[in-house]
Amino acid sequence: MSEHTDALRAHAVLHCNLNTTDITAGETFYNTAFDHTTKMTSLGNGTDVTAMGLTEPATSDTRFLWDARGPRSAPSFELVEWQRPAVIPSSGDKVLGYLAAGFRTPALDAVAARLDSAGRATEKVDVTVRGHSRRAVKGIDGEGIGFEVVEVAPSADEPHTTLFSHLRARCADLSATVAWYRDIGFEVVAGETHGDAVSLVLPEDPTFSLEFEQADVDASQIAAHRNLAANTHGLYRIALAVDDVWASRNALADKYDGIPEPAHISMEDIPTGGFTILFLRDPDGTMVELVERPRSAVRRPAAPDQTYVPRVSTI
Repeated sequence: MSEHTDALRAHAVLHCNLNTTDITAGETFYNTAFDHTTKMTSLGNGTDVTAMGLTEPATSDTRFLWDARGPRSAPSFELVEWQRPAVIPSSGDKVLGYLAAGFRTPALDAVAARLDSAGRATEKVDVTVRGHSRRAVKGIDGEGIGFEVVEVAPSADEPHTTLFSHLRARCADLSATVAWYRDIGFEVVAGETHGDAVSLVLPEDPTFSLEFEQADVDASQIAAHRNLAANTHGLYRIALAVDDVWASRNALADKYDGIPEPAHISMEDIPTGGFTILFLRDPDGTMVELVERPRSAVRRPAAPDQTYVPRVSTI
């Protein structure tokens, strides 16, 4: 954007989307393994999703899962089972975009034991989150989608349970990715220096981070990623709240070519009846949606645990 104002910047992470072939199994796994609860559902029947790049009306089942902080206070994990058009299988190993859903817990060994009891093998590793290396376990869910859990002590006013924390992602050009996400409101977290990785947060929302890593990819892999359809299996998009989606769109259009117009997505069985949304693709084609939701509609903590959310870098 040529000029940042609060009205134009994203101010909160609303949800992260996973396209699934078995929504009931996925719902059971994430709720049980990571202390989440389904608090909102929506059944789409003939929904106009042309703004998402799909040409036929969609029939789908959507379920929103929240950790113990609940709606408004934290992002949700959004499971979508596309029925018409059907979920498209992903082809081969995913090299760009969102690779793993991240969670944090004060009791890593207990979560690892729970995952083992559920038949999900995990690997003990150290991962970098928000600029610092942390003890973690990594694994895949029943559909082959990656997850990771890092051990972090909760702040005084947080639930002492597993919380939705971050997304692990890969990009083709780290500098271009950082510049683009800064233009929609993210900033780089200050911490340890890693030349091939960066942590991004919304300054007003300490609940969630994007953990980007540089990938070694060729032009054909980038092109394939840019052409992924909205109903492709796996982690697909992230939703961010903005006060005025049209103002945000116009500011982005001043700097970037090909910015589409927002569209209203109907969800008649939820309280708002739907949302006005701008569907964007980052420099690699990874999907990001800006959703018109005022700051009054979310309740992000004013004083986050600074051991987990380091200060934002000034560089």
